[in-house]
Amino acid sequence: TTVYVPNGKTTSHDDFQRKLEWFDALNEHMAASQPVDRQAILCGDFNIVPAPIDSWNETMLNGAIFHTDEERSRLGLLELFQKYTQSQLSLCPR
Repeated sequence: TTVYVPNGKTTSHDDFQRKLEWFDALNEHMAASQPVDRQAILCGDFNIVPAPIDSWNETMLNGAIFHTDEERSRLGLLELFQKYTQSQLSLCPR
């Protein structure tokens, strides 16, 4: 499955809340449609910096669009993303 997550523009823009709602809907969809015994790949443009180490300047950008706890927590809810992150870290330790 390939997705394009809405950008959100800025954390104060109405589209940011829509982005969070979109992630909620994606989580619900994946939980309902993906059997736990079947592997899947979820890829695309998530419009999130997944972890502070992935940012070129987390200190400056923490809390800005792509760098919020709200976005990261929703991305972390995706079990498939968690599995990807675990496999990525085993191949490329930070």
